[in-house]
Amino acid sequence: MLFPEEHQRLQEQAKTAFLNEEYHACLSALAQLVPESLAKEEQEMIVHCQMALGEYEAVLLYLKEHAALLTTQNMYTCYIQALCKTYRFLDAWFVSCALGQDDLQQTVLMMENGYLQFHPEQATQKARQLLDLKQGKRQAKAWLAFLEGLTSQQAKTLLPELLVYQAETQVALKSKAAELLVKLNESRVLDVTHPLTKQQHAIDFSTLTTLEGSKQLQVLDQESRRLANEPQTLAATVAEIRAHWAYLYPFLPEVKDVTQWVDVYALDYKVSHLAQPVHQEIALANIQETKEKIRLKFSLFS
Repeated sequence: MLFPEEHQRLQEQAKTAFLNEEYHACLSALAQLVPESLAKEEQEMIVHCQMALGEYEAVLLYLKEHAALLTTQNMYTCYIQALCKTYRFLDAWFVSCALGQDDLQQTVLMMENGYLQFHPEQATQKARQLLDLKQGKRQAKAWLAFLEGLTSQQAKTLLPELLVYQAETQVALKSKAAELLVKLNESRVLDVTHPLTKQQHAIDFSTLTTLEGSKQLQVLDQESRRLANEPQTLAATVAEIRAHWAYLYPFLPEVKDVTQWVDVYALDYKVSHLAQPVHQEIALANIQETKEKIRLKFSLFS
């Protein structure tokens, strides 16, 4: 435990070192203080020192552990820059879009352009990885490789190519690409292949939300509460509906039909052991038919 005089001496030493751009010395002095005793100003000094020293992973870790610092433009700028410096361009763009701050979005674009200027080979690499995805090669691994270092503007250019497809194995890519584009604030009308009919539909992306942010999921959570006294049915019903909607995305059912989806899936779970079919009205039978079609194809998606 430090005496008050020693604590104050280290504080002053850290501040002087910071003002003199002696960042290692500043961090060394602050490291001798009790972490819980650091003021917000001193915590921000740590972030700025790490940024100046190029310790970008350390910045991201520190801000993750001290999320309360992310309340000022200054700290958000550091966070955005650290994400870009570690090639997490999409994450940086998502943060800037969520905050709705044009200057932060411009920071991301500037850092993306700087990166591409010094790495011209990256564009060719991403085109090759996209081709691998479209050909179904090592899909899960190829998807992660494709996203690594992908800039927001490259994503807006390349991802629409995954929305239109022929092979069943492309359904997962269609859903992932669509959600990423929504997170990127895509506002164009883009062609998307329906996973069941294989027909192309012009979708206005400015009207979409992510699956997790959709009104359909909100209503699903509300309607499924009717099954609270049947926990196994509740769990099975909600899990399968969510999975099937991920398969269909962005072709989600109408909000007014969500109640019927819950009814069909819950009934199916309850009577799955019975041999005789259960009579359903036309609207419910249509959902039942859709469910069975997805189940037949779902092993390729999951």
